[in-house]
Amino acid sequence: MLGGALAVAVGAAIIAKPSPEKLLHRMILDEQRDRAQSVLDKIPEARQTRRETFYDIVRLWLIRGTMDMNKPEEAARLFERVRTLWNKKPDEILERELAILLPMIGDESLAEKQLGEIIPSLDKRREKIFIRTLQDAALSAKNPGVAALGREIAAQGTSMTIPEAVETAELWNWAGRPDKALALLDLQVKDAARPQPKNDDYNRVRVQLLRASNDNFQAFDFLVAWRRMRTGTPEEKEIVGHLVDAGLAAQRQEEVSREFQSWADEHPDDLQTLSKLADICAAALHMDEAVAALRKAVTLEPGNLPLRKKLANFLEWDNHPAEAFREYAHIAAEGDLSVLPRMLSLNTGLYEDAVLLQSLESAFLKHPKDIILLKTLAQAMVKAGRYTDAEARLRDYLSAVPTDIAAWVEHAQLCRVMELFPEAEKSLLRALKLRPNTSTELSLAEVEYYLGEYRKSFQHFKSLAAKVPSPALITAYVGAAEALGDLEDWVAAREMLMVSGVKLIPQDYQRLAYGHAQLGDRTKHIRVLESGIRAFPEHSDMRIQLVWALVASGKHSQALTVLDGEPHNRTGQTWLGLRLRLLLLTNRHQEALTMIRDPILRPLLEEPSLAMEAARVCLKTGHLDEAAARIRSILPSLREDPEPHLLLADILLRQGQTQAVLALLSQAPPLTTPEHLAEAARLYTSAGRPRNAESCLRRAVAQAPHDYRAWGAYGDLLLNRGQKPAAREAYRLAIDKIRNPQQSVGN
Repeated sequence: MLGGALAVAVGAAIIAKPSPEKLLHRMILDEQRDRAQSVLDKIPEARQTRRETFYDIVRLWLIRGTMDMNKPEEAARLFERVRTLWNKKPDEILERELAILLPMIGDESLAEKQLGEIIPSLDKRREKIFIRTLQDAALSAKNPGVAALGREIAAQGTSMTIPEAVETAELWNWAGRPDKALALLDLQVKDAARPQPKNDDYNRVRVQLLRASNDNFQAFDFLVAWRRMRTGTPEEKEIVGHLVDAGLAAQRQEEVSREFQSWADEHPDDLQTLSKLADICAAALHMDEAVAALRKAVTLEPGNLPLRKKLANFLEWDNHPAEAFREYAHIAAEGDLSVLPRMLSLNTGLYEDAVLLQSLESAFLKHPKDIILLKTLAQAMVKAGRYTDAEARLRDYLSAVPTDIAAWVEHAQLCRVMELFPEAEKSLLRALKLRPNTSTELSLAEVEYYLGEYRKSFQHFKSLAAKVPSPALITAYVGAAEALGDLEDWVAAREMLMVSGVKLIPQDYQRLAYGHAQLGDRTKHIRVLESGIRAFPEHSDMRIQLVWALVASGKHSQALTVLDGEPHNRTGQTWLGLRLRLLLLTNRHQEALTMIRDPILRPLLEEPSLAMEAARVCLKTGHLDEAAARIRSILPSLREDPEPHLLLADILLRQGQTQAVLALLSQAPPLTTPEHLAEAARLYTSAGRPRNAESCLRRAVAQAPHDYRAWGAYGDLLLNRGQKPAAREAYRLAIDKIRNPQQSVGN
């Protein structure tokens, strides 16, 4: 009996042992590749040949296990091999492999084509398995669009339920195709554009898709309708939240404000709702309503500092600075120091210095090691006019934070206000040592100027003007050069000013021209005045300056042309006198004579200086009697002026009245200039009085030892008197003065 039982047991065990094919099939379903490979290696070739198709499937399945998921081309090649086998003999394992491989390829057009061929050939059971496998694989491969395609193809010819449509739409949305998701819902769901009364999942997805498509306008309308269906339900709060977001995104602030106001009216004691209402009203620019909502919220919870801070911010935006300041003061008193900068800013127009300082000092007592608070306190003291306390606080701050460049500059500015210029200089030097800065260097230059350190100040201004040639800096550079009396730098600075872009005035040209004249550069002197006349052609004074400059350079014709360019003042004393003199210098004697005999000008020429010029014209043109008459007419008014006496003496000399000349010279006022003395010497010589002439010339060379003309005239006189050695010495000195005009002669 034992032997019979053993035989039965052995037989049962043999019957229960699965075949290699069933074992491999189970391993494929369980994705046990390592074990499957081990089993496959032990199966004889003959058995594999008899079941060739099955073992091909196994090998393809094993290949997929070693394939790189990030290489779609490998998945595509393997898919083709699997599809070829499936075409020969459809099999569930092959269908499973196709469903897994297709999402890995990442080609939507290929997927749509293949799914359109595979799914219709499956029965309902296999189709369901295929779709489920396809969806799992698509999500794993991050290609949910393939799963959505499969679900749509499977549903062709039938209608999806709303949950099925929602699930498929979500797949499209995850694939970044909200347009396809919306198109699917519009196709599968009746009245898809309206909220579904009994399916909030659909409504949520519809809103998500509309917003993902950037159709916030339609999303807002959908949410408003959905809210009407769910008024008074727990879902209403969620709907209102989405409604606000969509409406604001659609720029429909007014409608959002009305919708949320109705929600807030139903929840009057909800802080979060009131705060949100304030934000919405502010977005709609209804600041009064926003402030009112926050006031109510603060009344409900006065100790809520973030809420009070928000109220203070909104009060600022609504142009209620005083109320905002009081709210900030309350917050600061409760220990929130972050509002202190806002209090400082608001106090600029409120002048609540006492309240601000009280808040700051109270805070500083609680936090004496707070460095930022210390600096803020110092700044507030400056605004309150407590300069001494502010300066001490700033020094304390800088002792703790010596690298704060802005604080060093602030300290320097405060010291300037307090006229503590040495301390200001030290602070500015510290700031510049930390980081060179043009503005700081300018402040230092100004402080050094106040300290009387003109050379240092000048060097800084000069350096700054070269680096940043702004009109303000160049103007300061000009002032520093002027303070030092450094003419060359003053001229250089003024030249920079002319091209700096500053709006120039006539005096800018005149001053620069004066500088060039002082430096002895006649060419630049004239050039600057010419530029000035081009810029300001009606400026008479500058035109006269240019005429004199041209005369001094011997450019008489050019001077006359410039003078005749005067647009208005052509009868003024200066203009008339200059024109008469220039007509003589350019040998236009007849024109000058015509001018002095013009009946319109005759009354003007009675003025003494013009009468002398008219007399010179008469003298040049040979009208000696007229010349003498003109001079005699003005002598009573010019008793102290040698000039008309010398001119009349010259006229009398030409008329041969020698005794009258000598009498006139003896009655003339004292001769005090080298020019007058030289002219008197010439007249004495012509009248036969060489001793008087020599006396005049000795006085002339004594007064003007550098004047080569006086020495030359003196030499001529000595030579005529036969004093050749003395004449030779006079000529030598004249030549020496031409070569070295500034060398002193001594006695």
